Amino acid sequence: MRLIAAGLGILISAAAPIAALASDQVADLLSVRAAYVANFAHYVEWPSDAATEEGAFRFCVRQDEEFGGALRRMIVDKPVGNLSAEVRVVNGRLEEWVGCRILVLPELNAGGKAALKALEARPVLTVAWTKADGAQAASIHLFLEQEHMRFEIRKGQLDRKGLKVSSKLLRLARVVE
Repeated sequence: MRLIAAGLGILISAAAPIAALASDQVADLLSVRAAYVANFAHYVEWPSDAATEEGAFRFCVRQDEEFGGALRRMIVDKPVGNLSAEVRVVNGRLEEWVGCRILVLPELNAGGKAALKALEARPVLTVAWTKADGAQAASIHLFLEQEHMRFEIRKGQLDRKGLKVSSKLLRLARVVE
C-alpha cells in the first residue's frame, strides 16, 4: 500500500508547475515525463498472458535515446511489481517491440503512427506527448497545460487492449472515450 501511495505522490508532485521551457529546462521536462511514464506502470494491470521476457517489465522508447536515458535513471533499482524494470530504445521494426509493456512515442511521425496501428489490439500501453495528428491514438497523452503536466487516458482503448487502469490513476487523468 505504501508503494502505491508513494507512486501516487510522485505523480502528483510531478504535476507541480513547470516554468516556461528554456533550453536548460529541457532535462527537467524529460525527468517529469519519465516520472509519469515510470509510475503509469504501477497503476495499470496487464493480462496474465502479456509478454514478459526473462522476468523483466520492459519500457520501450521509440527512437529517442535522450528520453530513454531519463527513463533509465528514473527506474533504476525500482521493480514493477515482482519484475525488474528495463528500458529499450527501439526503431520501427515490430519484432523489436516484442515484450514491451509500455511503448513511448516522443515523436509521432509516419513510423510512430504505424506503431500505434500495429499495437492497437495488443496489451501494450502507448504513451505520446506530441501535438501531431494521431497523438489521440495513444493510450495516454501527456501534455502541458498552464505550466502543469497533465494526461489524458483513453479508457475505451485500454479496455479493448485488456489493460485495467487503477481508479486512483483515473481520478488524476482527463478521461477520454
